[in-house]
Order: sequence, then structure tokens, then C-alpha cells
Amino acid sequence: MCTQINNLFTCGHRGFRKFDNCPQFGKTCFGAGGKHRDDVIQDLCRDCKLRAHDARSSPARKDPWWEDDPWKHKRKG
Repeated sequence: MCTQINNLFTCGHRGFRKFDNCPQFGKTCFGAGGKHRDDVIQDLCRDCKLRAHDARSSPARKDPWWEDDPWKHKRKG
């Protein structure tokens, strides 16, 4: 039977890695059929790494429409 191999990261996310075909693929076997294997990866997934990097690198922004709001002050003239 064919086996689908997934990466299981420490953050809990799971991602597709590869699909191992068995000799009967296309004859009597037509896919993984629920047979999955998880390879444990001792690292965060790419998405979690990017989120952590974005949270550290971009400071919290002030509301751009508060202090410099063009409609906040009365018009002159």
C-alpha cells in the first residue's frame, strides 16, 4: 500500500513531504488510503518562523489617522 509522508513540526503544524508509491500503484492500489507517516522535525515550520520574525522586526505602529488626520483641525480660509 502507498504511504504519504508528512513533516510534523514542533509548533504542531503538519506539511506534505512526499508520496511513496507501492509496486501495485495504479493496478490494485490507488493512493495512500489512510496510510500516513509523520516524520518529526525538531524545528518550527516556515510560516511560524516568518510570523515570529515579523513580530520582532516591525514595531507597533500608531494609528496614522490620529495625530496627522487632515480633517482633525479646522480649515483655514
